[in-house]
Amino acid sequence: MLMVKCPKCKKSFTSPIQLDEVSFRSSRIENNEAKCPNCKQEILIGQEDMYFDKGFNQ
Repeated sequence: MLMVKCPKCKKSFTSPIQLDEVSFRSSRIENNEAKCPNCKQEILIGQEDMYFDKGFNQ
C-alpha cells in the first residue's frame, strides 16, 4: 500500500494515488494536492513524501 507522510503533521495516511512499486519508481509525482485526514490541512505531496507500507492489510 502506498502511503503518504504529511509534511505538516508528520503522520501517515493512505495515498490517494496507488501504483505498484515498479510504476512508482518510473513515475514522476510532484505537487499533487491532498487533504491530510489527520491534521485536516490541504497539502502538496510528491514522491519524497510517499513510501510503501508492505505490512499494511486492506
